[in-house]
Amino acid sequence: MRGEYYYFAATLPMLSFEDGPRLNVEEFLARAQEQLSPDDYAALSSVRLVPRYPASGLTAAGRDWYDFETALRNEIASDRARRERRDPDKHLRGEYRPDPFLADFVGEAAGEENPLKIEESLNRKRWEKLEEIELNNFFNITFLTVYYLKLQLLEKINRMTPPAGEKILLGMLPAEEEAE
Repeated sequence: MRGEYYYFAATLPMLSFEDGPRLNVEEFLARAQEQLSPDDYAALSSVRLVPRYPASGLTAAGRDWYDFETALRNEIASDRARRERRDPDKHLRGEYRPDPFLADFVGEAAGEENPLKIEESLNRKRWEKLEEIELNNFFNITFLTVYYLKLQLLEKINRMTPPAGEKILLGMLPAEEEAE
């Protein structure tokens, strides 16, 4: 049975989707390594916002997250392929099980003109799923896993700035278009 981490969980600052993180991922992991059992720390530190496969040693919350994120990414790939009249199979990960709720959500989000608004919508859906996984877990490894994933999501959101977007755009443009 995994442990309960009352002191550690109680000392963590609250996280909100609307606010930036008050703690960064590196600080969190350093504190976690001091407080958690070696097995719990290994399981916690192995979970990522973007699933890595093959995945082993994950907590139940980590597996739930990977299942959700994989399903969401598969629906995004399927929606894009359908819009471009392409075969989605080569872009799908794992066993694809169509999810009508996610498909509807992705279709609605993809209808937005502004790519930043699409990403905000997807990130809000991710946050909602993390809140669902966290439900009724307060001081245990599930809570800490979700907290770690939320920190990763907030850091991802904070990296989405106009200068960062311009740098990405310039990297995608052919050299002659950059000069114009």
